[in-house]
Amino acid sequence: MFEDDTLDSKLGLALADQWKFFNNYYLSDQLREPSFLLFNGSSKFGYWAPDTRVIGISKDHILEHPWTRVMETLKHEMAHQFASEVLHVENEKPHGDAFSYACNKLRVPTNAGESWYFDESKDSKDTRNPVLSKVSKLLSLAQSPNENEAQSAMNKARELLLRHQISLNELNNQENSYQFLEIGPAKLKFSKWEKKLISILQEFFFVKIIWIPSLVKSKLKMGSVPLAHGSIPNLAMADYVYRYFCSLLPKLWNDFKRSSKTNSNKPRLDYFFGVLYGFAEKLRDQNNHLATTKSLIWLGDPQLDKFYDHLHPHIQSRRSPQTYVGQSFHDGKQKGHSVTLNKPINATSSNNAPKYLS
Repeated sequence: MFEDDTLDSKLGLALADQWKFFNNYYLSDQLREPSFLLFNGSSKFGYWAPDTRVIGISKDHILEHPWTRVMETLKHEMAHQFASEVLHVENEKPHGDAFSYACNKLRVPTNAGESWYFDESKDSKDTRNPVLSKVSKLLSLAQSPNENEAQSAMNKARELLLRHQISLNELNNQENSYQFLEIGPAKLKFSKWEKKLISILQEFFFVKIIWIPSLVKSKLKMGSVPLAHGSIPNLAMADYVYRYFCSLLPKLWNDFKRSSKTNSNKPRLDYFFGVLYGFAEKLRDQNNHLATTKSLIWLGDPQLDKFYDHLHPHIQSRRSPQTYVGQSFHDGKQKGHSVTLNKPINATSSNNAPKYLS
């Protein structure tokens, strides 16, 4: 797709820009900028060479793994650089106390090869807990052609998830482990419906999300990607919901076009946004019902907040601008009130549910 020299040059510039950001954000510009080298192979992801002041990052690692995971590797090597050039450590093992101190400043795991990034292939067994198994069965029932049965199954799944979160919070379980996951691909620009879908995941599915810079690999340009933080089962569920709607919305639009005899695709994005807006109202009504009838109220997860705040210590919240929409938004909103989550028919497709929910 790209010539190697163009690829190496643009990847190198992206790494250098991220290095400058991390150096400023976490280290108050205490490091001097090194040289960057891309190398082939995947036996190791990166290295710091103090004699030549080079940070090397595997090109295969960049092309094969999420950008956020690559940034963990970059910060790991920056921690070695910090221990070497700022703390001036000598005669200490590579992953000693000084390195651990630097890792804490850079918000990256200390152990080599360890990652806070959610890896489906590695963590799928962990997501097979009793709660998700029950939720998966309820979502299967939500495929019922009987609208009342489908809605009842989804309501029970929602109640089960909420009860589970509250129980964990009441236990104040210090063993809870949190990770993060890029939701969908990095892009240069996101539609309003995509932003609405991400806001639904944060409001209703027990994850905290921040938009971060990320490399759009198909264009070799920096864009952004939503990064979700949460427990492993909740990340799995959020990923499921995201993939589900990415598959469902085009189908709903095609059905609407046929029924309304609409030929133009121009209102499609407003319709998508409307469906998600209506679905969010539906979930909000369900939460209010559970609060008034069963005293189930989600007050948040202080430990997740702590994990999130540790990784992003200088966050400033922003309000999204008001969005003006047309009639297709209202048509989609009406449809969104009747949407039920269920397991897609083609559960093995990479565009549908994750394997651990199939």
